[in-house]
Amino acid sequence: MFGLGHIDALPIVAGLIYALGLWSMWHKVRNGRFIGAAVELTVFIVLLRMHGGTMTGGVGATVAALIVGSVFPSYKKK
Repeated sequence: MFGLGHIDALPIVAGLIYALGLWSMWHKVRNGRFIGAAVELTVFIVLLRMHGGTMTGGVGATVAALIVGSVFPSYKKK
C-alpha cells in the first residue's frame, strides 16, 4: 500500500533498548549507586567490544548489562 511492509524495525527497537540502558545508568548515578552503574557500564563495554560494535551486538550487550545491573545490587545486599 504505502511500501511500509519492508521497514526494518531493529533500529527502532535498538534505540529503545539503548535509551532504557542509558536511563538505567543515569538513575543509578543519581541515586548514588555508583558500583551498580559501573558494573553495568563495564558489562556493556566488554560485550560490545566482543561483538565488534555491531547494532545487534550492542542490543545484546545492553540487555545483558540491564540484567546484570538489576541482579547485582540485590545480590550485594544479601
